Amino acid sequence: MEWIIGPKTRAHIVGFSGLNFSGERWEIDIWPLGRKAQGEGFDGLRLKSIGIIAPVGVRMTLISARSKVGWEKLPWRCVQVMDGFTFDTQQDRLGVQIPDLERMDLPGAMYRDHTKEISIPLVETVEEGTTWTFGRPGRLACNVKQIIVERYDL
Repeated sequence: MEWIIGPKTRAHIVGFSGLNFSGERWEIDIWPLGRKAQGEGFDGLRLKSIGIIAPVGVRMTLISARSKVGWEKLPWRCVQVMDGFTFDTQQDRLGVQIPDLERMDLPGAMYRDHTKEISIPLVETVEEGTTWTFGRPGRLACNVKQIIVERYDL
C-alpha cells in the first residue's frame, strides 16, 4: 500500500482488519515535514475500519486504485476533519472514526449502526466534496491501495 503525504500535515491514523475497530490494529504518525513513523505494517488489503486524529483542515482519502491517474473512477472515500463533525479523544484532540469503510455513520461512531444506514455522498472528484465524508461507494473494504493525507482549504 502506498502513502501520499501532503506538506504541513499532521495526523495519527489507526486502522483495523475488522469492522467496528476490531481485529488486528495498525498505527501511523504523520508529521508536518511530510515524514511518517511506523505504519509499515498497515495492510490496505485487510483494512475494514479506520480512524484519524488530526487538526481541523486535514483530509484522508482511501483509494482502491493503484494508479495516480483516473483513480476517481473506482471506489474511494474521503474523510475530512471539519468543525462540528468530529469527536474529542481522551487526549483532547479531534478525530473522525469510520467503523465500516462501506457505510456512513456519525463521525464519532464506535460501531456501525444498522438501524440508521446512510449511503456515502457520491461525488466525481475530491474537489466537489463539501461534507465530512464523501466519495465513490463500492468495494473499498479490504481493497485500499493508496491513502492520501493532506491539508485542504477550509
